[in-house]
Amino acid sequence: MAKVVFFAPRQEMIDQAQRLAPGYRLDIVGYALTSSSTAVLRAQEAVAGGAQIIIARGLHAMHIRQKVDVPVVEIRLTGQEMGLLVSRAKEMASSICPKIAVIGFQNMFCDMSAFDSLFGVEIHPYFVRETDQLLGAADEAIREGAQVVIGGDAVCERAKSAGIPALFLASGPESIAEAFRIAEKVAYSSDLEKRNTAQIKALLDYSFNGIIQTNAAGEVQHLNHFVEKLTGKSEEESVGLPVTALIPSLDPALLDEALGGGREVYSTLITIQKSALITNIAPILIDSVVQGAFLSFHEGKRVAEMEAQMRREIYKLGHVAKYHFDNLVALSAPAREAVKTAKFFARSDSPILITGEFGTEKELLAECIHNDSVRKGAPFVSVRCDSLQAGEMSEEIFGAGGEGDTAAHKCLADMAKGGTLFLDEVDALDMSAQYKLFRLVRDGVLIRSGDTRPLPIGVRVIAASGRPLGPAVREGHFRRDLYYALDVLSLSLLPLRRRREDIEGWAERFLEAQQQKQSRYLSLTAGARRALAAYAWEGNLPQLESFCERVVALAPRRTVDEVFIAQQLEQCYPAAHEPDGERVIVYQDPDAQELKELLKTHRGNRQKVARELGVSTTTLWRRMKKYGISGD
Repeated sequence: MAKVVFFAPRQEMIDQAQRLAPGYRLDIVGYALTSSSTAVLRAQEAVAGGAQIIIARGLHAMHIRQKVDVPVVEIRLTGQEMGLLVSRAKEMASSICPKIAVIGFQNMFCDMSAFDSLFGVEIHPYFVRETDQLLGAADEAIREGAQVVIGGDAVCERAKSAGIPALFLASGPESIAEAFRIAEKVAYSSDLEKRNTAQIKALLDYSFNGIIQTNAAGEVQHLNHFVEKLTGKSEEESVGLPVTALIPSLDPALLDEALGGGREVYSTLITIQKSALITNIAPILIDSVVQGAFLSFHEGKRVAEMEAQMRREIYKLGHVAKYHFDNLVALSAPAREAVKTAKFFARSDSPILITGEFGTEKELLAECIHNDSVRKGAPFVSVRCDSLQAGEMSEEIFGAGGEGDTAAHKCLADMAKGGTLFLDEVDALDMSAQYKLFRLVRDGVLIRSGDTRPLPIGVRVIAASGRPLGPAVREGHFRRDLYYALDVLSLSLLPLRRRREDIEGWAERFLEAQQQKQSRYLSLTAGARRALAAYAWEGNLPQLESFCERVVALAPRRTVDEVFIAQQLEQCYPAAHEPDGERVIVYQDPDAQELKELLKTHRGNRQKVARELGVSTTTLWRRMKKYGISGD
């Protein structure tokens, strides 16, 4: 139970408090008779001795509250006590509606706003902030015609010396009892907070995960031993620091999502002292208001630094993932959703299956996932399975028995050790290679050709296919057990023609690269951009990239318009068809379409067409030439 000390300026108040105390659930450890000059010092001594709540009156309470960090309960005259004093004061006055001055510290009094009408008096309060202001307030009340004065000893003496009746402002048993009742509630809340704090401390100290509690400003309030070991800072050193200063790898935007938006942040990967940690951030909500957050950390895999020789070897062989999520164009809703899902996949170490048409961002997403995972410092080995001969598949990917241990003789799975093995067109693997891939995915072991001994190997597998694998499983061309093993985390990408917002972004990326490469700098009109976005691009990114290279190479002038784009599309893909057999409609500018329709309506009469368009025949002729429209 919280320890309480009772402060009072008069012995009779202490006597009353001692008589009343047994009726309350309070642990009163001391009663102190103090003056204004010693109240603060005595309160500080009491707190140092273990006091957790202080009960005091008037100026004592005001000064003590400013100097100590424990709750201070004020002794305030109750309405009944103050009403009795006013009734007695009215009896002492010689008029029917006397003017009564109440002089003292505001925190000593109850609300007296209705006393005038209740008692038929005029109450004039004179509230002060310091003791040396009391006599000045008494003199002011006397000058303003107070007929009775209610106040402390000094105020009453000054009033009596001026011939004004006075009543001493005594705190009776009711006000002390009310202070005890308030102290009981404060003590209960304090005890409850202590229990909660003890429970939180036990949770923090005995958790196998790292835990940090912050306030609403993102400052550390508590942390456990796990975090102390991770950061190398004790709790005393960490409390009060911004959590982003304690954990520099924590993205401030994620913390703001919890503290500013009240949303949980789930499974974010961060690195502390070379340890990869999965982090969750949960906002602390009280009455729908964010009061702070809990951050929890649990270890993923220890990220060991690779030897310099191994790094040089990996870069020499090209086994490096270059793309990060920031490098992708994801303007359309499907692309944004795919990137969001891929970021979640990066936090796991499970196998992934990505499906999508030829030329969609399957490998780019695989690189992004690798670079956002705990394996980001390790190799990323990419294999096009349909580029291997049937007899070479198993040996190239999984190796052959009796191989040496040097890098030159290692198979692709060996080269991906500790990192990611990306298998594009995985459905092209023969049944033998499919079985070995199944064992690698399910059991984490490598089975070499001609060697029955499985070798443990730590590799994450990301597989991709240009078509859904379900039909291949039903037709017996793809192992059912491998399909289920790969399909733990799956992602399907739409072709560019079904997310046209992304076409312009990728086109800008490809055009910029080609301009740098060819040292030719172009500017696309709005119509040219619309023409690119309107085309179907059945070959997806490779087709778009090749076309952008052609545009930069063949553009006759710096500004490229939709007419040039349409001409190049017609020349490159004159009989292009959608994958489902539908004819691709090459983009035509709406202005060109309108012009053709008007010429047809007016049977080629240029004067009538020009008049309807509100332009001259010369301007009309220029437009026809621009769009390649004949006069027929």
